[in-house]
Formats: sequence, structure tokens, C-alpha cells
Amino acid sequence: MTTPKNGLLLIAYTNFTINYGALAVLAAKLAKRHMNNIHVTLMTDERTYRELLDNGPSNFRTAFDNIIVENLDHETNIRLHHDTPWYQFNTQFSNKNKHTIFQKSPYQKTLMIDVDYLIGNDDLLKIFDTDYGLALFKNAISARNHAPRMQEQKLNEHGIDMWWSTVVYWDKDSPEAEIFFNVWEHVKENYNYYKFLYKFPGALYRTDFAASIAIHLLNGQNGNVVVNQLPGKVMRYSDQMDDIIKVHDSNDMVLLCPIPATPWKCTVNRIKKENIHVMNKLSILRNYETLMEMAEQ
Repeated sequence: MTTPKNGLLLIAYTNFTINYGALAVLAAKLAKRHMNNIHVTLMTDERTYRELLDNGPSNFRTAFDNIIVENLDHETNIRLHHDTPWYQFNTQFSNKNKHTIFQKSPYQKTLMIDVDYLIGNDDLLKIFDTDYGLALFKNAISARNHAPRMQEQKLNEHGIDMWWSTVVYWDKDSPEAEIFFNVWEHVKENYNYYKFLYKFPGALYRTDFAASIAIHLLNGQNGNVVVNQLPGKVMRYSDQMDDIIKVHDSNDMVLLCPIPATPWKCTVNRIKKENIHVMNKLSILRNYETLMEMAEQ
């Protein structure tokens, strides 16, 4: 079967706490339902692939048109997660090779989404009709219709703008895209230096930060725009403390969203026919069977 020019790329490396392989299957199924049966490639490691073969959803093979399995030793990268305001845990977050996807993608034009980015419409298909070489989301809005925290708008209060690496589009013929991924690799290899230079906190390696620095350098450090914004220009997301409490359809769900300063107070928000980055991965897994069943209808 010939690989099409355009396609969707997912990356999944499971760990002992979060089943990223299962999340990838759901993300692919939702994308196929709402994006005209788009061609999907999974990039994964041997452990995740074996788990999908042994314990994954019985229909996982129909989620992917192509699977790239690599023998990887993941660098340690421990992240603090929240599951609602009342539970938190630390677990491995394997994402330090995300910058390598430029050449590994089988497509001429690639749309990469994180496996916790749930597709609910076909808006992102519009990107394939543009002449953009590279595009990401710069702006985001929460399920509560609030702007992100300051540390998710800028790398520090007076620092450079943050771009989200949750969704990345590129064209292999674009020199700007190739340079971007090369600079991203450079930033990753010198992350401690750039953390000192741009004065952002934390020991966790964040691809959002690395990609943002790469974009800042690519733009000439003066705001010239080489990188484009994805269709819609705003990424919808739900916080790690938010919880999916009702699923009406594969693109229609209700979330319980605590107010950060007073988490015992909540708003109830309905997300319908939107793409949404659900940061609380365990809330997806709690509703997995329902979401999967509706994704396949």
C-alpha cells in the first residue's frame, strides 16, 4: 500500500502508570472518525508495541495504517501529574526524542498530535491546503474559557513566548522546518544552559519550552514570524485537575473543572465538536471504553 502524501503521526511510550499505547489507539480512532479517515502512523518502542499486541484493545491494528517500532533506551524524565485536585503522582515522561520526528515521518506533510489530544472536528485538515512549512499553536484557552497560567504563556514572567508542542505540522520540503527541528535538538542537548539563559524553573525537560526557544531563535529573536499558527489559532485544553464526568459522544463531553485557587469549587463545562488537549490522562482512561465505542460508530 502506497503511503499518502499527508498523514497524522502519533508517538506513544507507555510506562507503569499511564497506558500511552491505549491512549494512542483512542486518539487515532477519533482522528479517523472526525478527519475523513486520515492515514495514521504510530511511532513507538518495543515495550509499548508488545503490550499492544498482548494486552491492547483487540482492534488496535485498525487504528494505525503504519507502525514504526524502535529499540529505545529512554532518558529519565520524571514528571509530577495530577488526577483531580486530590491525587498526584510522579511517573516517567518519555518525550526527549520528540525532535527526531522530522525525518522519521513517512509523510511529505505531517500533522503530529500528542496522544492526549482528542480530535472532535476536521479543522486541522485545513493545514494540508496551506503552503506553510511549519505550524504550531501559540495561544491556548482552558475548558473554563480562561487563559493558561503565566508559566504556560511565557517561559518566565518577562520571558519569551511559549508555543505548544502538543500539535506540530511540518512539510519536509521546508528549509525552515528542517532548521527548526535541528535547533530543537540543539536546545535539548544544551537544556541546562538555556534554562539558565531564559530563567525558567524546574528539572523536568519540557518539549514546549525547547520548541519555544527554537522558534525564538528561528525568528531571529526579534519577533519576525517564520513559524505559522495552526487553524483556529487557539488550542483548547483541560487542566490536569479537571475530570471528564460524562461522555455524550466522541466529540461531546462534560468536564468538572476546579477553580485553581479554590479547588473545592468547580464549574461544569461542556466541550462539543472541538479538539481538546486533555492533560489529565487518567480521566481519559477512566472513560476509555465509552469513548472508544463512540469513536468507532
